[in-house]
Amino acid sequence: MTWPTAYAPILSVFVDKAPTLIQGTSYYKHTNRDAYQAARDRIGITDKDAVDEVLLWNEAGEILEGSRRTISVWRDGSWVTPPLSSGCMDGSIRRWMLSTKKVREARVLKEDLRGGEWVLTSNGIEGCCFGKFVAMDREAYKNALRDNAPLPNHSTIDYYPDRNR
Repeated sequence: MTWPTAYAPILSVFVDKAPTLIQGTSYYKHTNRDAYQAARDRIGITDKDAVDEVLLWNEAGEILEGSRRTISVWRDGSWVTPPLSSGCMDGSIRRWMLSTKKVREARVLKEDLRGGEWVLTSNGIEGCCFGKFVAMDREAYKNALRDNAPLPNHSTIDYYPDRNR
């Protein structure tokens, strides 16, 4: 697992502004990235190399996954990842973490996310990384970082070695 360092910073994780419609291709990796890119665009993540992540959610308010990574959140003493029934992708690292009992499946509702809570992200290229959920608009967050403005106590500001990201 990659630990937060200058080389593997803690990701800023935002929630999409609109639900993602579940399609038959949601369960496996594919090249149709339109829904994922639309989520990134809605949040304002336009740089293709940006490490920020956006969480997609379905019509029932269940978190599915990130735009580039599968996700788990810390709940009741363990990491939980959305069940396949939510519409998330069944990624290889997700499957491995489930089979080795590093995570368990449970519904993750958008309304239950709290600013500052840990998010464990994974994909086959990056492996696992940590993120923190940011409960504010991404543009407002970036402006506050730029202006050195005070942020809510649940902000990720204290976790970044470089405030000028």
